[in-house]
Amino acid sequence: METREHAFSRLVRALQTLVEQEAAQIAARDYRGVVKTQQRATPVVARLAELGASAADADSLVRVAALMVRRQQSQDLLAVQIAQTGEALRRSSESKRRISQIAPAYGTAARAHAARRLCAVG
Repeated sequence: METREHAFSRLVRALQTLVEQEAAQIAARDYRGVVKTQQRATPVVARLAELGASAADADSLVRVAALMVRRQQSQDLLAVQIAQTGEALRRSSESKRRISQIAPAYGTAARAHAARRLCAVG
């Protein structure tokens, strides 16, 4: 039977792998992968919480603290990417709105020019 301390250490290693995967997926903008990785991490975190800090040795506690910092960095990067995507969407919507406003003027002039070219004079 696995001791609580060994289980805690094993789960911290598994969580470390998942946090590293999540960071790489965020950097690669693989958001579906991020969601899947977070879903995989949920039961690991839940089990770590069940075991509690009393099952951790000093090394495991240091690793958990480092994982929390790494995870916060990933979340910060994700927030920046969300903001950038939102800004790009806003600019795209603004461009589309401008084009829809000026397109009728260009469309009318182009049709009139085409009609004159096809008109036989003489």
